[in-house]
Parts: sequence; C-alpha cells; structure tokens
Amino acid sequence: FELKSRLIHLLPIFYSLVGKDPHKYLKEFHVVCSTIKVQGVIEEQIKLRAFLFSLAKKAKHWLYYISSGSIRTWNDLKSKFLEKNLFNFKGKNNCWILNPTLDLYVNNYVLQTVK
Repeated sequence: FELKSRLIHLLPIFYSLVGKDPHKYLKEFHVVCSTIKVQGVIEEQIKLRAFLFSLAKKAKHWLYYISSGSIRTWNDLKSKFLEKNLFNFKGKNNCWILNPTLDLYVNNYVLQTVK
C-alpha cells in the first residue's frame, strides 16, 4: 500500500532533541495513524510504514542504523524508540525519565556492587 503525501504531512515530527517527550510524540503519532484507513491493511502496518516519515535529523539517522530484522512489530519499534529517546527527556519535576526495565537493572547492579 502507498501512504498519500497529504497524510504524511499530518504526522507529528520527532527530532530527538533534549527535552522532547517521546511518549507525547507517540500518542500524537497514534492519533494520526488511527485516522488512516486502508482496506485490507491493519493499523500496525500503517504505523510501521509511516514511522520513518515522522522522524527528522538525529531521530531518522538512528532508525537507519537499527539492525536488519530486529523490528518485526510495531511494539518492537516503539520499544527501541523509547529506549533510545527516554534519556533525553526530563519530566514535570525536572527529573530524568528512564526506561523502567533499565532503571531496575541499574538499581540491581548498584545493590549487588555495594554488598
């Protein structure tokens, strides 16, 4: 299937800049993609196809260097995107927002080395 240029222009753009909220971007991306209907095509396929068009500069550069075959589903891509971009975002309380899985790993590592 082909994404029409008028639909591509509706996509939010993510630049991978410090302070940009990747969760907010993904919510906006989901809203736009959920309005795109193509007969016989599921929303996951639309998101996978449209994602490249919604990235710019460093964010797009990062996507080109993901290992071939490592992305099979929208959740795979979303997880890798959040893993990459959560370290650049500070939340409401000016605290760094970390990947919960990575945060747990770091805490366990620190606890093991302190013992």
